[in-house]
Order: sequence, then structure tokens, then C-alpha cells
Amino acid sequence: MALTTKKDIEGVPLVLNYKYLGVPLDSALILKHLFTFMKEKVKKFNQRVGLVLSSVVGTAAKLNLWQAYARCYFNYFSPAIAICNRLDTFEPLFTGSLKKALDLPLRLPNEHLLKVAGIPTLAKIAGYHLKENKETILRRFNRLAPAKRLYTEVSNRRR
Repeated sequence: MALTTKKDIEGVPLVLNYKYLGVPLDSALILKHLFTFMKEKVKKFNQRVGLVLSSVVGTAAKLNLWQAYARCYFNYFSPAIAICNRLDTFEPLFTGSLKKALDLPLRLPNEHLLKVAGIPTLAKIAGYHLKENKETILRRFNRLAPAKRLYTEVSNRRR
């Protein structure tokens, strides 16, 4: 998914939106498309799990469903969220979806809920993935460094 503009840098087109490894990126790296995507996924999940009566399925089962369906999105996208410095934007979606799935009040403090449920914060999840994949990230970044320098040089020329 790439929406191109009529601009390019030495033959490489500038794009407004791009999808890399499933992560929809925009030119400002604010992840607005990813936020919308995840919000819709979480909303659909919470609607479906909300239809299940608590007398039929207990809280533990709902927690397991949330971890299997909703949390996996946060796990997958958390490194991109952290690298783009958007943890503050996505954390309320993370904890809010958990609260809705478990039929808990939204005003419940996040720290207590996550501690009792045994779930790490979104920042800890991102930190774990970044630590585990540090070498791969550095290798890819170093490979892209010449392109970044070219982009910086062209941007500086425009000013």
C-alpha cells in the first residue's frame, strides 16, 4: 500500500502512506492509520465478547480471549509504536480494550488492573521486543543509513 506523490528524490518516489511488515506508516510517523486499524479490530472484538454472558463464560475465559485476539495486535505492533514514540497514544487503547473485555469500569486504575491480571504494560512489551530484535534493527538501520543521509541532504537543500 503506497500512495505516491509527484515528488521524488533522485528517482525514488516520496509516498504519503506505506505499509511495511503490516505496519501502515504515514509520512509523519504518527501511526494514525495503525491507530484506526487497531481501534476497529479492538472494537469488533469487544462487541463480540460483550455478547457473551458472564454467567456462561467467566472472567478468566474473557481474559484468555482478549490475550489471544486483542493483545496479539499490540504485541506485534508495539516495537513500531515505541520507535515512533506513540506509546502514550496507544496505551489507553490497550488498557481500555482490556477493561471493556472484562466488563470493568473504565475509570479503574491501569497499573492495578495490569498487575492483578499479570499483563505487562505496552511499554514493557515493546521494550522486550526491541531488546530481543536489537541486532536485526541495527543491521537494517545501518543498511538504510545511506538513504537517510541522501534524504537529509535533499531536505537541507530545499531550505
